[in-house]
Amino acid sequence: VNGGEDSLFHARNKQNLIYGVSDGVGGWNESGIDPSLFSRSLTAYSAAAAEQSFLLHDSDEADPKDIMRRAFAAMRRDEIPAYGSATELILSLSMASGRLRTAQLGDSTYAVLDARQKARYVSTEQQHRFNMPFQLTIPPAEDAPPSPAGEDKAQFFRPRTIEAGEQEPDDFADLAAVGFDTPGDAQENSHMLLHNEVVVAATDGLFDNVRVDEIEKLSERFMLAIQKIQHADSSQSKSATSDLFGGLAYSIAAQAVANYIQGDLRSPFAERAKLAGYSFTGGKPDDVTVMLAWI
Repeated sequence: VNGGEDSLFHARNKQNLIYGVSDGVGGWNESGIDPSLFSRSLTAYSAAAAEQSFLLHDSDEADPKDIMRRAFAAMRRDEIPAYGSATELILSLSMASGRLRTAQLGDSTYAVLDARQKARYVSTEQQHRFNMPFQLTIPPAEDAPPSPAGEDKAQFFRPRTIEAGEQEPDDFADLAAVGFDTPGDAQENSHMLLHNEVVVAATDGLFDNVRVDEIEKLSERFMLAIQKIQHADSSQSKSATSDLFGGLAYSIAAQAVANYIQGDLRSPFAERAKLAGYSFTGGKPDDVTVMLAWI
């Protein structure tokens, strides 16, 4: 599936479900660099880092910020020809405790909806200034090999196998010294989740175009339908429930597309632009990636 410059991943480690989204920064296209190669590689490396995280006990919780750090460090170690920048949001849900831990770098954000499908928490964008989110960056060196192009173009790179002890901790001092963001800048949070709560994680294409109350209404409608199916207790209720929950994710993403093509919409992005002193009307055309978790 071609997600444009967006990408996503999911992984499991003991009793932890780890997943996330990444949004490649489109401005690199002007320099002849495909940012989707960077974001897709970042999520591939994040999935591997999540699966390889050392957890002594089944009930131990995975650390999403450490996963982001190790994934980005491994990309630099492998010196893959994937250049550019991307935001990233990583979430780790402990099935042992019900706790959700998050690490967010940039403007890919998430919302926690309670059992009534009302938002009890919405994360805030991490911006240096308006429309300039925090982002992980690997700039191309002058002697760097070019990114694959044409028929040889890779969709993403996977981490290579390393020997035990080969990977040294990376403090990203060289990047920080010239003003680039690092995984250490990611903001962390945690939430104890309850029965029938839903977590909506997405790239900025969603929350730039869809108000939280619109997401609440969609989620309420679908979750009511799911509850009716579950109460029916039919042999097909499990597959029907899965289909409906997938339909919710699709409907939320479709709402973003329907909104961003409206030229007269007072979108969340337009409202933030006004607060920053810019004149902007309508939705913001962008890639949209949505991941849902339901307790």
